[in-house]
Amino acid sequence: MKNRLVFIIFLFCFLLGLLGYTHEARAQDSNLPRRAQISVGMLLSPELRFQRGVDQEIESQTIYNWGLAIRYAEIFSAVLEFAQSSEKSGNGSSSLELKQKEWLAWGRWHFRGVNIDHTKLSIFGGIGAGTYDREVKTTLLGDTRTDKSGLQRVAGLTLGGDLVFGEQYKILVGIEGRSLFSTDFDPNPTFSLMVRTGIFYRF
Repeated sequence: MKNRLVFIIFLFCFLLGLLGYTHEARAQDSNLPRRAQISVGMLLSPELRFQRGVDQEIESQTIYNWGLAIRYAEIFSAVLEFAQSSEKSGNGSSSLELKQKEWLAWGRWHFRGVNIDHTKLSIFGGIGAGTYDREVKTTLLGDTRTDKSGLQRVAGLTLGGDLVFGEQYKILVGIEGRSLFSTDFDPNPTFSLMVRTGIFYRF
């Protein structure tokens, strides 16, 4: 467990280091102060995920993601993300409950962009990696059994676009499609559609 948490922290630090390296390289060709191109923010993102439910049917489930993000000049962004979900079926004497928590680090490259006054439209693609923890609680005729997966690895790909409004204080609205890969996911990969919202501050 500790090794996987260390891996997530290392990956996020690596993404921050890559952001800093890119920042140094671009600063040589830019007259803007370097500090004016770094933004940090908080994200709240509802996600519609298509996965197999407790009744073994493919269904959509809404999951809420919280994240911390750093953006450099609308060229590169790094996101550290947390999500949790819960699903239950059955009745009082017989039921199945599934709970899951996820921690993911994302690196995203904004490869197309358009500036209109103080509004920036960008198209991006990215990769992510992290871990998740799943708990399944089964109740049958009053007897309850709980199974825990422990921390498991997960990786992902994303493609989307976002709009950023403002200068010093920024508002972000975006949409992205994602695919998540893990040996225990059903289906694997699992696809989802996410709406990004967030507030950023430019240093």
